[in-house]
Amino acid sequence: MTPYRFFHPVEVRYGDLDPQGHVNNAKHLTYFEQARVAYMIELGLFNKDQSFMEIGVILADVYGTQHFGAIRAIVMACNVLLGALGPGVIGWLIDMGVSFEAQFV
Repeated sequence: MTPYRFFHPVEVRYGDLDPQGHVNNAKHLTYFEQARVAYMIELGLFNKDQSFMEIGVILADVYGTQHFGAIRAIVMACNVLLGALGPGVIGWLIDMGVSFEAQFV
């Protein structure tokens, strides 16, 4: 196995610590994200002029593949809820005088 040759130093801030002085578990994901962006910049896949929305999300690295079912279930539940609310909201907006075409702008 070849040695990994990328290092990104991360500064631990006071706000990253819990009352016992340990780094909060959720902050590790922030550190990994900072290192991932720095690595992508070094590889030339991302530059500082681009939007972070262009990088994408890697759920398998954070949550593991065993949680994909739960994540998908939450997304589907939100889709069903919003799909059920949509007709009522559109009807209410029409009753309030908002034209149908203006609702999609």
